Parts: sequence; structure tokens; C-alpha cells
Amino acid sequence: MTKKAHHIKKEDHVEKPVSEETITKIEGQLIDEGLDAIYGKGKTDFSKLDRANNRITNILLTVVITLAVIAAAAWGAFFVYTQYFSSGEEDAFDLEIIIDDEIVSGTATSIEIVYANPTLIPIANLDLEVRLPTAFQVNSLSPVPGNNDELKWDIGFLPASSDGIITIEGVWIADIPSSSPIQVFANFRPSNFNADFQDIATAHVSTIQSTLELKFTGPEEATPGESLDYTIALENKGEVGLENIEVQLELPDGFYLNDSDPKIEAGAATIWTIDSIAAGEITELTLKGSFAADTEGFEYFDIEAGLVIDGHFLPQDSSQGFTDVLGTDLSLQLVAAGSTEDIAVEMGQDLRVTISYQNTGEEIIDDLELLLDFQAEERMPISWTSAELDGGLVTSDGIYWDSEIIGEVLAGERKILNLILPIESSVDASEADQIAISIIATTKSSEVRSSPIVISINSEADFYSSVLYYNSQGAPLGGGPLPPTVGETTTYRVYWSIENSLHNLDNVMISAVLPPQISWVDQTAANLGTIDYDSESKTVSWNITTLPSTVAEVQANFAISITPDEDDVGKFAKLISGASFSAKDTVTGSLLQSTTDSLTTDLLNDEFAKDLGAVID
Repeated sequence: MTKKAHHIKKEDHVEKPVSEETITKIEGQLIDEGLDAIYGKGKTDFSKLDRANNRITNILLTVVITLAVIAAAAWGAFFVYTQYFSSGEEDAFDLEIIIDDEIVSGTATSIEIVYANPTLIPIANLDLEVRLPTAFQVNSLSPVPGNNDELKWDIGFLPASSDGIITIEGVWIADIPSSSPIQVFANFRPSNFNADFQDIATAHVSTIQSTLELKFTGPEEATPGESLDYTIALENKGEVGLENIEVQLELPDGFYLNDSDPKIEAGAATIWTIDSIAAGEITELTLKGSFAADTEGFEYFDIEAGLVIDGHFLPQDSSQGFTDVLGTDLSLQLVAAGSTEDIAVEMGQDLRVTISYQNTGEEIIDDLELLLDFQAEERMPISWTSAELDGGLVTSDGIYWDSEIIGEVLAGERKILNLILPIESSVDASEADQIAISIIATTKSSEVRSSPIVISINSEADFYSSVLYYNSQGAPLGGGPLPPTVGETTTYRVYWSIENSLHNLDNVMISAVLPPQISWVDQTAANLGTIDYDSESKTVSWNITTLPSTVAEVQANFAISITPDEDDVGKFAKLISGASFSAKDTVTGSLLQSTTDSLTTDLLNDEFAKDLGAVID
């Protein structure tokens, strides 16, 4: 591709010297105008001069000579100005960027910065700064700049009618597609000025393809459970080696990745990192897998390859493959907690699982075996002794049903297994908080698997609310009469606490409303987060941005007061409404919520204030 120069256009401005013929003509016109001024226009005849008119002649000669000198001086000044002083800022400096308008990512390229002084006045001081896109990897600079990090050249003195060039060699790597700017800033001072001038040149480079090409190949048709082989080929078609290549593969739903080369760890994202690919080299990645039994129709694989530079992924090429999954004679469906999608459950909850299988063929199936497969990194927190397995047996591989338990499955017949798996009431660090389950159906001729369901266990977050007048040692926390007395003010302390385990919680918020007769006492304390009070809505709130799972318990407390009236006599006065608790589980993404009952002057949690809650007169 032909390189183009990129620069700011400047209008041409050329000054021409005045000819002698023009000067002579001007002098004649000036003499005539002088004579006309003295004698009157057209009234002077110099052919008849005599000695009596010598005085007039002398005057005329003096005027003519004076005008001639003035004209010559004007012409000389004009000539000197046009030759040496007329160059303005707009044409005193030229700056160009020479580079291709379009470059293939991954190719070696060069950038030329051409600067010139087209005038007869030297430039006393010149410095240049080049700003390159981050995608351009510099290999060499000629000449070497004074500031290599910021690409600044201190050119200094630039003689009249001279120029210079800066050459930058490197490898162009950019997003596909993209447009990247290159800019050069010039600061210069002509030797006949005491001020600096600036100039800017800009070039835009388009990148629409890369030397790194990607191809994906695999079977166009398959049946569920069939073992399938796929290949991802990466070819470097350029003349420069590429480094830090990353390949990202998005698998279709219902596809099981059984193996790959290079190896992908179980449960990890399907991303491969390749250290380098030499010029002209082809690198292949392979994967093996199968489709789930409940998958049918066209399933697509999306692949993208790019280069990682300074932690940023720069896409270079992408591809999409597909496999048409044909139907089978056996249909499987797995449902957990009423859903075929991933779910989150609470500790202590019964997990209900339904397995549905149907013979969609025309022949009887009499050798079917089923396995409910569990995939977890740690021990599963299931109370197996209380589980209901619908005839299944617990094995090291999962829950198993042999062909005798399943029996014959007639053509078109559909059967269901119902299970109850109790989740333990607490989960410690040695137990899994995430389990993937799937159903595997095996016959003598085939093996198919259902799409997996990931079951996540929510963090165990418990919220407690209480009102106290005394602490556990009997020391007063409040003030005023107890029992509360009509016309007198009694102050109580409200305590909120959160106990959490398993996962971090975000956006923790607790709020409650004070009844009309209850007053807010501005005395608060919290070992995490902040307590706020809105006087208009009479709402107390406790907000925590993040509650780490490593913090077993957090507490907050605040003071409120009541001055009972006659209508409260003999009653337990309401002190605060039920509190609402909400938080987001950072692992499962679930919103955890709970509420407490409203609290009264009947202090059930204060052993020193028992039977002292009813208002007296």
C-alpha cells in the first residue's frame, strides 16, 4: 500500500519583486502630479523656459529629486520586507506524518515524521512530541529522542530552507476493526521572533484485518451423547511473530466438554493462552465433548482470538461453528426446585428433584440404567439419612438406578422419579456450597446426559432484634422509671445484630419505623456500617456496604424513649415496628430477606426487666 503524508494544509503565499519598468512609471507619475500641483493641471510648458525662470526650474528639480528618492526608498523597503520579513506563522514551518492509511494488525510498519523550515529565517528552537496509539509496539527510533518515555525530540536550531526526518519502526497491533490516531506536536520559535508558535499534524490509521487467522472445524451433525471432536486452528500469516495470544470459546448450552488440549480445568472458563506463534506457524487446539439428551437443533460455538497487551484483550479474528443435533429415542429432563435452570437454595431446605425420561422410539427399551451425577469440589451438604431416593442407591458416583429398578420402557412411555434431598442446616468450609447435578442414561447402544443444573447454597444470614433496659450484668442501659409511668419519660436501647457465614454480603440494609408516641434519642453505636434516622418518616436504618463472611457477627444499637399517657395504662406500649432485613449474596446473587416482629415495653429478652413492661399510672 502506498504511504501517504498527513499534514495540515497551508495556503501558498509568494511575494514578487517590483520591476524597474514599474518603478520608472511610478516616478513619472509622481513628477507629473508635482508639476500639476505647482502650476495647475496642464498649464506648464517646459519647452519655453528661459533664464528668467531659473528659480522655478530649481524648485521643480528639487521636487523631482525628492520624490525620486522617496520612491526608491519605498521600493527598497518593500523588496527587503518581502524577502526577509514577510513570512508569517502560517507558512514558517511544515510538519507531515507519512504512514499507510490502512494497516493489517500484526505487521511490521514504519512511521516517518518529516519537518521542514521553508523560509529564509532560521528557527532558533524546535521540539517535537509524538503520540502513538498503545497498539503500536515500538522497535526502534531514529534519531533517539531525548525523552524516550514520552517520545520527545529536542531538535533545537533548524537552519533556513532545511528539513529533517524522524523514523519510528515497530509492529502495528490494533483491535479489529478500529481506527487509531497518530499525532505530532511541534513547538518552534523563528529567530526574528520572541514568541513560540505551535503546529499539529494528525494521521488516522484503519485496521480491518489481522495476520492472525482463526478456523473452527467439527461435525456438522451429531446425536446427543455422541463423542465429538472439534479443532481450533490459529495461523500467523504475517512476517512477524506474535506473543500472548488468547483464545476464548463460548460453548453452546447442553454441550459437555469432556477433554481438551491444552487442558481446561473442570468448571473453568474455556479460555486458552498461547505464549507465541511464529511467523507462518499454525497452532491447533482440540476439544472433545457431547451434547445433552434434551438438546436438539442447531447449536453454535463462538470463538474469538486476540492478543493481550498490558492486560487488555485486543480482538484479532473470530469464527463461529455449528452442529445440528438430531433427536434420539430417549428423552431426558431434570428439574430441581421446580426449575430446569440454575437455582439457589437455603440451608435446612428440602431440595426436590424430578427426573423425567421417555422412550421416543418405536422399540421397547429394557436395559436402561440411570445415574444422578453430582459434581462438587467438596463433600455435599446433604442429609442422606433423611433423603427420599425413589428406589435409587447412593454410590460413590451418585444416585443409581439399575435396569431392574427401571424396568421396561415401552415405546412412547414416559416415567418420572421424585427425590427429596435435605440440605444440611449449616455448611462449613469442608463442604461444597455449589453442586452441579445431571442425569446420565445408559443403554447397551448409547449413553446420553441431561443438561446440568447448578445448585448454589445461599449464605446463612440471621438477623435479630431486641429491646433492653439492663445489660446482662444488671447495669442500666436506659433511664427513667420502670415500669414506664404516665407522664414520665423512660429510655430504652434497641439492639440489632447480624450473624453471617459462608459468603460475603453486599448492600446490607435494616430498617424499622418508630410509632408516633416514640421519640428518637440521638445516641447510636455500630461496629460496622452507619445508623441513620429520618425524622419525617420516623425511620431508623442501618446500612453496611459489604459484610465479609469472616466477620461472624456485627451489632448496632440506638436509644429511643416513651412518655406514656393515660390510654397506655395497663398495656405494653409499642416501641418500634418490625424490622426488615435485606442483603445480596455475592456468590449466588440471591437477595436474602427476613423480618422481625414489632417490639414493646414487655422486655422478653431482659431478665432484669421481666414483668416491668406494663404502663402504670
